[in-house]
Order: sequence, then structure tokens, then C-alpha cells
Amino acid sequence: MLTQIDQVLFRLGKPGRFQVLVIFLLCCVQLQTSFNKYLLDFYIDSPPPHRCKATSNATVGESELRPLVEEKGKKRYSSCEMYVDPTNHKLGTKNCINGWEYFTTEIEWTIIPEWDLVCEWEYLVTLLPYLSCGGAMIGCLLFGMLADRFGRQRVLVTLLILYTGSSVSLYFLSQFVLFSTIIGLEGFFITGVQCISYVLLMETVPTPYHLRLAVLVGSFWAAGTLALTLVAYLIQHWRYIQLAISVPGVVSVTYFWLLPLSIPWLITNGRTLSAENQIERLGHFNGVTLCPSFRLQIQNAQNVVKSSGNAARLTLGDVYSSAKLRRFVFVQYFIWFAVSLGSNIEVSEIPPLDENKFFRVLVRGVVEIGTLILIYFLSQR
Repeated sequence: MLTQIDQVLFRLGKPGRFQVLVIFLLCCVQLQTSFNKYLLDFYIDSPPPHRCKATSNATVGESELRPLVEEKGKKRYSSCEMYVDPTNHKLGTKNCINGWEYFTTEIEWTIIPEWDLVCEWEYLVTLLPYLSCGGAMIGCLLFGMLADRFGRQRVLVTLLILYTGSSVSLYFLSQFVLFSTIIGLEGFFITGVQCISYVLLMETVPTPYHLRLAVLVGSFWAAGTLALTLVAYLIQHWRYIQLAISVPGVVSVTYFWLLPLSIPWLITNGRTLSAENQIERLGHFNGVTLCPSFRLQIQNAQNVVKSSGNAARLTLGDVYSSAKLRRFVFVQYFIWFAVSLGSNIEVSEIPPLDENKFFRVLVRGVVEIGTLILIYFLSQR
């Protein structure tokens, strides 16, 4: 089937002008989704120095208000407790019932001081990455099946609108519960955008160009990491960072009409007439004269699909019933897990990188670029 479809795609150029335009637009979609990979690193970084807020009529000193605690061999005044009675320490301590006051610059502001996610509420911060990851896992399975059922373009455009809307809405939220809910929904939508745009990208050009496209997509992801670091460093206020990274999503929604239908998907689902119209439109845009035999190639490709036994209607259970596919999926997941775990540990083990969130994310982007270059040249061997 791939050989027959490749012959059809090669008629449109190697690749043609329209394919180059689509590659650029879909890579831009990948670029905007790459922001979410390290975004929470800037939103939930280690809390700024803080202490219990004293009552307005308190006239006693620091030593009378807060107990001394020892952390990492150093003594300091507690950030999460204060004495019940500053004049009688024997009564013990209590939590910060009056809230907290933070020592931070005017320009830097994260969600931690925004919603007082410190001390007994600190666990809420650790839940956010899991909400995003959980939404991504569900979206990866659901939207892949929807794209197979209703087509890549239609589902991708819908998800782009939903993802952009949720991304912009984060700027206006005033409650942490709503914020965490939208973070989970963003992860839910963004995985579908990533996967479907990647599949549509690969189905736009013949198989021999897939390796270079994969490296190109990875390069846009690395560029997105570097761009996010720059934006976060210049702005440092989480609401304005969120607004800035939402702009590319708004722009991408405006050019959805340029995204093509997937020719392999049309052929696989028996939509021969739509596939012919799509190829004629792309050929006209590319300035390629198509001979009538391209219709015969489409029919041959469709015959190969039919002879494979209704592959277009396979369910997820049918796919995982194959021992070869199960082994392939396991290997892919293991490689992803090993690479992700290794890269995160290497960065966190270097104290200067772990202490500076901007430098930490910047180094990860540079490492990604170096890795892509290495993969490309090794794969050519």
C-alpha cells in the first residue's frame, strides 16, 4: 500500500511547493505545542522566600514571632509556622493562619504566591504535572482513533481551536481549581494536536522524506524550548508568559484552511473521488501537469487496501492483538522512557543548572538540538 501511495505522492513533486508550505505550517503547529513541555518549570518553580504574615498590630521582632528551624545544616526562621503567643513560647506554634508574605522581585511572579501554594498547600503544586500527563495519555488514545474515523484535518482543526481557547483562558483565571482543570484539559488537547499534525505531516510527502521530516519536527521542538526560555526570562510574570505563548495558537487557527486532507487516509477509506480532487488541486498549486494515469494509481492503491482485509476498520484491540505490534510499541515506549529519564537526571544532577530554571531549560533545548544532529548523521550511515 505504501509503495502505491508513494507513487501518487511523488507525482506532486519531491516535494512540491504546496508540500513545503504545509510542512512549514505543521511544524509551526508543533512549535507552539512544544511550549507546554517545560512551561510548568517556570510556573511552579521553587517557591520564593516567604514567612507567616503577622497580625497588623504585632510590634514584636522576628525571633519572638517565628521559631528557628534547621534545614540542610543551616538555621533560619520558619516559613510555615509562628508562635501562638509571641510573649509566651511555651504555648507552642501554629500554622500561618493570616497567610504569607513573599520576598520576590516586582517583575517575577509565579502561581505559587498567586494562590499561596506553600507549606500545607505545597502538595497541590506537585499534582499539576500529573494532571497534564494524565490528560495527555487519554488524549493520545482518543484523538488518534477519532482522526482515523473522521479524518486528520477535521479533528486537527477542532483541537487547535480548543487548545488555543484553553491556553488563552488561563490568563484570565482567578481560581486555582479552574487553573488546574484547564491545565489537565490542555494536556488532553495538546497531545492530539501533536500526534495528528505529525501524522498529517508524514502523510503529505512520500516515505523517503520521512526521516528528514522527523528531524525537522524535532528541530522546531528544540527551537520552541529555546524560545520559551527567552520569553520566560524577559517577562517572568506567569500570566503574561501564558498570553505570549498563546499568540502562535491564535495565528495557526487562521490558516487552517490551507491544511490539506490526507491523501493516504482518503485512499484507505475508499474516498477515491475526494483523493482525485485533492491531488488535482495540489498539482495545480505546484504547477505540475498530471497525466490521467494517476487515477489508475489511486485505484491500484485502493485495491491493495481492500486486499489487506478492511484494515481501515481495525480497532485498538485488533491492533494490540498482534504480537509484532505489541513488541514494537513496547520497544518504543521503553526507548522514550529511557531517554526522558536519562536527560532529566543528567540536568538535575548538575547543581548550577538545577538552581537556575532559565539556564536549566536552555541547556535542555541545546541538548535536544545536539541530539537531533547526531541522530540525523548516524541514521544516514
